[in-house]
Parts: sequence; structure tokens; C-alpha cells
Amino acid sequence: MHLEGTVRAGDAAADRPPATGWALPADTADGLAGLYEFRDFDHFIETWVTTTGRAADRAGFPAGGWSSTRPRAASHGAVYLEGIFTPAEAVNRGASWDQVFTGYCDGAQQARELHGVQVRLTPDIPRGYPLEAARG
Repeated sequence: MHLEGTVRAGDAAADRPPATGWALPADTADGLAGLYEFRDFDHFIETWVTTTGRAADRAGFPAGGWSSTRPRAASHGAVYLEGIFTPAEAVNRGASWDQVFTGYCDGAQQARELHGVQVRLTPDIPRGYPLEAARG
């Protein structure tokens, strides 16, 4: 699963505002619900960018992208997840590679310790990013 794509309206509304000041169009799950009524693929991508743009410091990555995914997965009987994430997006917003990877690795460790779900991470570097991004 793409971890950043698991952000629900309630998750996004509950996240603390990041140091970057990335704003959402509303601050409640009800207010954000309309974002998740996708008109087309472009609207889906716009929503994905809007909701995931909030996690731009180390503390935001485990919680900001997928805090409710881990207990939801465990409640469905999952014991293993292959989690895809896009570190370059956060780096473009000012986070360091180390902050992003440390944050996601901490989240994977929390999933195992708190919920018994083993998470293996796969970074996704979108086409068009410079070679330095892939090497990062």
C-alpha cells in the first residue's frame, strides 16, 4: 500500500500543523470530507498532495502519513504490510532525507511494537526527479 495514500480526512484534520505551515482547506473531518469525493485522477492527486504536504518534519512522518493505518491493518488481521512512500516530495518541501527515512522507519517500528504488524518500506522516486533525488 502507498502509505501516504492512506491518509483519511479524520487523520489529516487531527494532525498537528507542521512547522512548514502547510494548510488544509478545513480543520475537521467533516470539513475535509468533500476532498475525498474524487472527480477524476487529477483531483485524487491534488488531494494526495494537499493531505500529505503537512508532514514535513521528522515528528510528522510516522503520524502524519499513516497513524491510523497500522491499527486498522491489525484490526483486519494483517501481520505484514509492504509500505510504499514518496520521500522526495517531503524533501522538496524542506525536510532532509534523514528526517524522512528516520520518521518512516520509526513508524514501521511502532507498527511492529504496538500492533504486531511488520512493515517493510519501499521508497518511490517519481519519474522526472533528478538523479540526486534517487541517490538520496
